[in-house]
Amino acid sequence: MTVINIAELIGTPNAIIQKFGLQVLEEAVKIIDSGNQVILDFSNLKNTTTGFFHASIGNLYKKYGEDFFQLVNVSSIDKKDDWKEKYEEAINLVKNPQQASEIDFAIAKLFE
Repeated sequence: MTVINIAELIGTPNAIIQKFGLQVLEEAVKIIDSGNQVILDFSNLKNTTTGFFHASIGNLYKKYGEDFFQLVNVSSIDKKDDWKEKYEEAINLVKNPQQASEIDFAIAKLFE
């Protein structure tokens, strides 16, 4: 297994923008596609956002489906109470695209 220290990879302890999630996605895909499993290490992070989790975790689950759970492990995700919730939400929205559409619609309505 190859460890990705997220804070080191993105260069900040604040995983707060989608771009950072896409960096994690890109690095994890390289590792997985070379035949290895990956551990995403959250230990040095201070802040995360839903957008970060959707860009990284959600897209990894979308790419690998149920194999995701054998290919990707996480460490120190329980550091903050809401991180595990954001992680699970990112996966659930890929599993339930109708729910994702409903959320997008509701958000769009807020800005009308």
